[in-house]
Amino acid sequence: MEHRGPPSREHDTVCRLIEGRRAQRLPPGQYRTCGIHHTDPRAVAPEHHRADFCVAVDAPVAPNLFGVVGKLMPGGR
Repeated sequence: MEHRGPPSREHDTVCRLIEGRRAQRLPPGQYRTCGIHHTDPRAVAPEHHRADFCVAVDAPVAPNLFGVVGKLMPGGR
């Protein structure tokens, strides 16, 4: 799930991701979760902060109400 904006709002984004996980029946014990911060929140203006919160799945991500999108992590990660 993409987060764009102030770091103080990351919790809201993660809560939406958790809702999406539950709706898709993707328990944390079976599907790894990670966060990828594309910017350093100490070095950019809050409105330019970017992070992705991820759940590892091995199938395409269908359109959904939660804003979860499919992306591919670079190799070796």
